[in-house]
Amino acid sequence: MRILLIISIILINMNNLQAQETLAYGHRGAMGHAPENTIASIKKALELGVDGIEIDVFKCKTGEIIVFHDKKINNLTNSKGYIEQKTLSEIRALKVNGKEPIPTLDEVLKYIDGTVNLNIELKGKNTSRGVLKVMESAVKNGKWKRNQLFISSFNWDELFAFRN
Repeated sequence: MRILLIISIILINMNNLQAQETLAYGHRGAMGHAPENTIASIKKALELGVDGIEIDVFKCKTGEIIVFHDKKINNLTNSKGYIEQKTLSEIRALKVNGKEPIPTLDEVLKYIDGTVNLNIELKGKNTSRGVLKVMESAVKNGKWKRNQLFISSFNWDELFAFRN
């Protein structure tokens, strides 16, 4: 009798696991298909049917929140230096892998338009307040819901600043 009960519990739990939906997120958009963290990469991820997209953000010298993965622009653009030390107009002149412009967080939110979830990884210092401001604006404009926007970071200070 006891074994029957254990088997029943296991089967019920297995059935519950199968009923749970697993979400698929595009890392940096669809980085294997288009230059990472660009509108082209995000467009491809949406075409592939993802449930959500993960992007990385920094705050540039003029205060805008820029979607880019690396601290330095050396590896992905034809320029050198730190993304946080560039102005928005300097960043606008750069192309990822010589092809795609570097978008702002606002541009990415407008492009996705609340159609899938978005995980925003805070990469640089002092990004949390700017990200929160852009997120609040997107929610206020009605296309995004708060439960579609996620924040992640390896930088605990940024996560703490975001929550407080």
